[in-house]
Amino acid sequence: PDEYGEFYPYPEEFAQLLYEELNKLHEEFDLFGRVIIQSFDPSTLIEFRKLDDQIDQAMLVNDQRQMQEYIDELGYTPEIWSPHYPLVTPEMVKEADERGMKVIPWTINTVMEMQRQLDMGVHGIITDYPDSAAVLR
Repeated sequence: PDEYGEFYPYPEEFAQLLYEELNKLHEEFDLFGRVIIQSFDPSTLIEFRKLDDQIDQAMLVNDQRQMQEYIDELGYTPEIWSPHYPLVTPEMVKEADERGMKVIPWTINTVMEMQRQLDMGVHGIITDYPDSAAVLR
């Protein structure tokens, strides 16, 4: 976007900073295997993947673009497809499953919606209320 360097760091610079910080934290807390890099910006994920292809990535989605469009832009299939929850459909979950991606929608803050999403087959949820989510399943 035009905002790089003004409102957002350049993807290459941001990915490098994130990678360096993660490595420092990993030395102390053994984070790898428990970290997911997520972004709305495919460019950031692309740059991070160049630095480390072992850490799972989530493509955050808030528009109607098709999965294939994002995959084409990325040049690979991310481990997680993370749409805004109103965008989730059973067909989307099926497509992601077929592509080997988990579906983890954001940000679901009511138990009723959490259950509806789980009933569609999502693999997890992002919420501001994890205690509410913990009682489900």
